[in-house]
Amino acid sequence: MSKIIDKAWEIQTKIEKKTERLGKGKYGRVLKMARNPEMDEYIKTSEMTAI
Repeated sequence: MSKIIDKAWEIQTKIEKKTERLGKGKYGRVLKMARNPEMDEYIKTSEMTAI
């Protein structure tokens, strides 16, 4: 049972370290500024890319 708990903590630590670095780097700014488009924005973008 102890091995399972140790492995779970190890995985949890790895995930937390990766999420700490998520906002940094060349894509961090893009991810921070990203948002879901409104329905009309989505439709217009879909129409433009379909042409």
